[in-house]
Amino acid sequence: MNSEKKIIFVDMDDTLLTTDKKICSENVEAINKMVLEGHIFAINTGRPLNAVKKLVTGLNMNKNCYILSFHGTNVYDCKNDKIIHADSMDASESIKILKAIDDEGIHSQTFTIDGIY
Repeated sequence: MNSEKKIIFVDMDDTLLTTDKKICSENVEAINKMVLEGHIFAINTGRPLNAVKKLVTGLNMNKNCYILSFHGTNVYDCKNDKIIHADSMDASESIKILKAIDDEGIHSQTFTIDGIY
């Protein structure tokens, strides 16, 4: 057996998730097996972290697993239950941009660690 540690990065929509937004049992089994063998599993997604955490129930996410959320601007360590990297815009700059968009009559949405606004 090859003892070299590997990492797999997986997108959620149309890759990991089925059309009904679930992870099929075959994928759950394969992911759990690879993690138990010492390999690293990482989910890449544009979704907010809290939304991803709700979808990955059933996976062995307490060892060698990471979630790259908010289009890669946050990296969450599942084992230690903490964000290990966050790259976000200053709130005052965000407010200026959102106001300018609103002044043009354009609907906008923004993601924060707490939710979607």
